[in-house]
Amino acid sequence: MKHTTLILFFIFLLCISSCSTIQTDSNNNNSYQENNTQNDSTKTNEDEEILDGYWSNQIGLSQDSIIFKAKEDSITINTKYSTWWLEGFNFYKTSDLSSKYDYYTCTLEEIEKSQTNGIEIKYKWFTVYCSSKDKIIKIKVDENNTSQTKYWSIILQGGDYFGHIYCKQIPINPNN
Repeated sequence: MKHTTLILFFIFLLCISSCSTIQTDSNNNNSYQENNTQNDSTKTNEDEEILDGYWSNQIGLSQDSIIFKAKEDSITINTKYSTWWLEGFNFYKTSDLSSKYDYYTCTLEEIEKSQTNGIEIKYKWFTVYCSSKDKIIKIKVDENNTSQTKYWSIILQGGDYFGHIYCKQIPINPNN
């Protein structure tokens, strides 16, 4: 548990330090960020020694942040590489990633299926289909008929590299 928390903390720090821009996908009204990737040629041997266990991006997400409508919604995300697997999900009370209140870790069987024929997991208010072989992640959300915004992340892993898809779904009846 401590190891997972420590890894997630470092991933959070990496996400904060990366520069990103927001764009809009007009086909399904989802907003997402595209990371400006760091040029690996600027790293030195000293950098790699400091970053013990550092692996370059083994996933290559086309989008890493999504805002879903309150009504039932879905999106397909593509990956550049096929060397990753579905690791699990984190759930947050607010957009502040330190407010994690729940998580789900995939079983070894689910991990293997996400690497081979693909796997569909229905969990809480969303369904995720992952197939690293086909380089796709499909996310479908149920209608958010609550008054609370929902925040969660989908965790992918490729070797020693972790990628997150940060998701937000607005409510039908906001408290505002």
